[in-house]
Amino acid sequence: MTVVVGYSPTTEGKGALPFAFREAQMRGTDLLIVAEDNSAADAE
Repeated sequence: MTVVVGYSPTTEGKGALPFAFREAQMRGTDLLIVAEDNSAADAE
């Protein structure tokens, strides 16, 4: 099993990372971080 967490540069996204890391450690499994890259929206 792999723990998957979505990340975006928000307060909620930043808060999800430590929780997901601890969950993966507790389960002895991998952690996959899916990050939002919002650079295209910033260019507009």
